[in-house]
Amino acid sequence: VYKERRDFLYHHLTRLGFSCVKPKGAFYLFPKVPLDDDVEFVKRASAYNLLLVPGSGFGGPGHVRISYSVSTETVKNSIPAFEALAAEFYE
Repeated sequence: VYKERRDFLYHHLTRLGFSCVKPKGAFYLFPKVPLDDDVEFVKRASAYNLLLVPGSGFGGPGHVRISYSVSTETVKNSIPAFEALAAEFYE
């Protein structure tokens, strides 16, 4: 189940322009964000009801942590919000 969620989320995030390494054992993605300030990016994401964690808290400034240890439905339903967020930066 985690692999399916990971693959689904990874596919859509990279399609939208986010850059990240596909994890082999973790339950989260750690994409690079288009702002130098990952905390500001998390604030912008919250406007779309996305709960992300700044990567700077994990030693990865300029990245965010996105968990896929939620339901498959939640992962799938998050894609329109990620599309809207990405449109602010990539389109």
